Amino acid sequence: MKYKILSAVIATALLNGCGGSDPSTTVQAYDPAIANMETAYSCADGSMGSAPLTDTSGNSVISNTTFALNASTCELTFTGTADSYDVSNGKSMNGLVLQVPKGMAVNGQKVTGSPTSTLLYKVLGGADYTEAAAIQLLTDLGLDGLLTDGTSIAEIFLDPETAITKVSATNKSKVAATLAGLSDVLKNAGSATPTELTLAAKAIADEIITTYPNYPANAAGTVIYLEIPAATVAAAVAAPTAAVTLPTEIVAVVTPTTPNTPATGATGATGATGGSGTTGL
Repeated sequence: MKYKILSAVIATALLNGCGGSDPSTTVQAYDPAIANMETAYSCADGSMGSAPLTDTSGNSVISNTTFALNASTCELTFTGTADSYDVSNGKSMNGLVLQVPKGMAVNGQKVTGSPTSTLLYKVLGGADYTEAAAIQLLTDLGLDGLLTDGTSIAEIFLDPETAITKVSATNKSKVAATLAGLSDVLKNAGSATPTELTLAAKAIADEIITTYPNYPANAAGTVIYLEIPAATVAAAVAAPTAAVTLPTEIVAVVTPTTPNTPATGATGATGATGGSGTTGL
């Protein structure tokens, strides 16, 4: 009996740490890295809560035992605020909501919310993540070539920051174009069906990559970004096979001046850190 009690005490100490706090997990909002997004989680056992605003690596720290030890039972939501911005170019991310479906997160691995994970969340309609659904979504977006270009489906959805460093320049540009369209489609047409969102995002992305083959660089080699207006998104949702008129390009701001609140807390074994990068999933 003494040994059982001692074992329980040791296990509790290892789980909670010396300070008695819950174990922590670093999560990331990525499109690429997005700073100042509100972070919230909800798990199947009823555990829920918030975490600090994401920092300039897009990271936030969740201190919760369920999330640390049973990540697959939890879903994540990142919400853009007036101060949220894409660290790679300074684009405002106010109003963008990123989600991670239950079943996608893996204990001990980086957990990332991105436009593609968000669209997958909507496609699943409350069901748990499946690899088959993820592969089908990439195919529908025209990004299935990533799977034979040095990365994996797990990396693409759990750690896109690493995945994007492994693919060809052509696929990097294709991903950047897709994300440029998809994030604005999600912001401006959130009530559309998953199929409508997918077709609209692909139509806009196809036009971006046709106009800017090296996106996010223009023909002069300058890094730019696009703000796809609500009217353009609505038109693509209504008629995804129609011609898309792109807005005027905006030169990227390399060092955004918008205030940032850094994430706080220990990263722990399930934590991960990362830079801003130039493209994301």
